[in-house]
Amino acid sequence: MSTFTMVHHTAPQIPFKSSDEWNAAPAQLNGTIHCDYPCWIEILCHDINVHIPHHVSARIPHYNLRVAHKSLQENWGKYMNKATWNCV
Repeated sequence: MSTFTMVHHTAPQIPFKSSDEWNAAPAQLNGTIHCDYPCWIEILCHDINVHIPHHVSARIPHYNLRVAHKSLQENWGKYMNKATWNCV
């Protein structure tokens, strides 16, 4: 799990802002990353890769993360970061 946490919060495309530039609303959308993992990882980890909705509201249960992510993507997608898992 710590590997997922590291990927979600330290990916190169995440913009790190100084405290005077930081704003909570954009940080919820682009302060982490959505990463597509193989299906078996997603099943084992309860969709932890669908991470951006968790930053918008930690109260979203894991079984609703995909629906929440789809809604965020449709409305705010240009502010969201995405990566694809690669074992190489």
